[in-house]
Amino acid sequence: MSPEGSHVLVIDDNQDAARVMALLLKTFGYETRVAFSAEQGLSSARSSKPKFIVSDIGMPGMTGYDLARIIRLDENLRFIPLVAFTAYSEPEEAFAAGFDEHILKTTEPLLIKEILAKIVTMDKRLEQSEGLIQKQVEVISEARDVMKEVRKDVQEMREELKEVKEDVSQIKNEIKAKD
Repeated sequence: MSPEGSHVLVIDDNQDAARVMALLLKTFGYETRVAFSAEQGLSSARSSKPKFIVSDIGMPGMTGYDLARIIRLDENLRFIPLVAFTAYSEPEEAFAAGFDEHILKTTEPLLIKEILAKIVTMDKRLEQSEGLIQKQVEVISEARDVMKEVRKDVQEMREELKEVKEDVSQIKNEIKAKD
């Protein structure tokens, strides 16, 4: 899947590392935005709603762990995939904080490309699934409307049948009265 149109937010207090990651992502076809602190990254995420976020963990003030926890609690950001790109080799802590992927800064660029492509693919599949779910909701709604119409028609038929039975009963009574 092509990353075309996939906006990525890179957050790292090391400006050189952030710029290198942004440049690498651009070579892979991603649109990038850079923030040099977790606070700045959170603000940028809220204003730009990126397709995913690549963040360092070890930052002064708010750490990447703190950032991930805040993002996971934010109604508007909670579903944005988070990638930890860090020197910390503690993926369990990153996952517990809310990161979806953990990549060491020593990882080969092609592996990074592969991991990010997987995220983009999953995101597109999620969008397709949401579309299918919406169509199913519409079909179910239409089916409910049809069922209401059928119930109404059945009720009308019952009332007409009741009237016919009353007419037949009245005719029988008239015939009996003539005999």
